[in-house]
Amino acid sequence: IRCLEKQVKTIDKAIARELANFKHTLDSVPGLGPVMCAGLIAEIGNIHRFNNDSALAKFAGLTWRSHQSGEFKADETPLTRTGNAYLRYYFVQAANLVRQHEPEYR
Repeated sequence: IRCLEKQVKTIDKAIARELANFKHTLDSVPGLGPVMCAGLIAEIGNIHRFNNDSALAKFAGLTWRSHQSGEFKADETPLTRTGNAYLRYYFVQAANLVRQHEPEYR
């Protein structure tokens, strides 16, 4: 276990070193460390390929299906869960970390 923990620390340092080469502001968000920022950047890629935040949410699979018929529109609809599962994971984990480290979002 100690050997694995040492390897994880080494990899975390390598990720932080590589992340320093990218221009971003994700590390200013409370609770987001270099590994989470690197994961988000890696999965999103070039942010300019998305027209707006809705397009990015759809790419990540963080949209809700609409269920309607005539004048009826359902209040509770399931999450689509289509799209990039890794990006969805990073967004959910990042939101949870912000919730834990920022009192305003608790």
